[in-house]
Amino acid sequence: MIEKIFISTGSFGKIDVDELLRTTLNNGLTNIELSSGAFYHEKMKKDLLQAKNSETHRFLVHNYFPVPEKPFVLNLASENKDILSLSRKHCQAAMQLTAELGVEFYSVHAGFCFHAQPEDLGKNQRKLERFPKAIGYNIFLESLYMLSKIGKEYGLKIAVENNVVTMDNRNSDNNNENDLYLCATGEDLQSLMADLDDQSIKLLIDLGHLSVTANSMGFDPIGFIEMVAADVIAFHISDNDGLNDRNLPVTETSWFWPSLKQFSNNAYFILEAYNLTTETIKQQCQLIGAGIYE
Repeated sequence: MIEKIFISTGSFGKIDVDELLRTTLNNGLTNIELSSGAFYHEKMKKDLLQAKNSETHRFLVHNYFPVPEKPFVLNLASENKDILSLSRKHCQAAMQLTAELGVEFYSVHAGFCFHAQPEDLGKNQRKLERFPKAIGYNIFLESLYMLSKIGKEYGLKIAVENNVVTMDNRNSDNNNENDLYLCATGEDLQSLMADLDDQSIKLLIDLGHLSVTANSMGFDPIGFIEMVAADVIAFHISDNDGLNDRNLPVTETSWFWPSLKQFSNNAYFILEAYNLTTETIKQQCQLIGAGIYE
């Protein structure tokens, strides 16, 4: 595998970390982004550190990993003080693990301005209780300032992932604007980076999110990538129909390959197509390598 091509745990489906480590080692798929598809178990941290110290695997750590024993919806912009506290504490613990695994950055989802339970994810969220976007944005900034300070102590960067806005979740009463999700457009991300003014905070661009949001909000996804290019440290790579974030496998004709070539020397590329066989994962990694490096 090319050094900066990684595979999300979601590509392997729902899996225990110990099984993940065995499967990936046996198949030569040892660059792994630890994400929410991997189940918690008591020896998980010990197993991961052993794999790191034995140099059998290389890791990235993303958002909701390690998956908590009691599920909740992580939201660093939440107006709910309990959820905000849980979210910040989770990220701090994940950052500690990230540092112990020798990883360059920890990536986290951008915040959103509604109150959700785990069963609400991936659905129409306009009916959920919400709070003003300006309030959520300020809370999110405070969260990132806090995480950035901790990250500097560990020698870590923070990467913020762009949100996805489906057509169903736009505000149809106000010119189909986005009043629920932070960091969904290129302008959103440019404003965030300007307000933070912190070189330790970077961007993780989810191309599946981008495809759907560009379609629903009516902007050019290639222009989006050019707008934020200077701050990108990683990409989540999957395909979809432009309507929903389906985490489908990529193809030779996926729309983003020409735009990604400029990042070949300085970004991580993470396969985030879900529930694949190991053979399909190998083929997907080959496609990513060919699309970016050839």
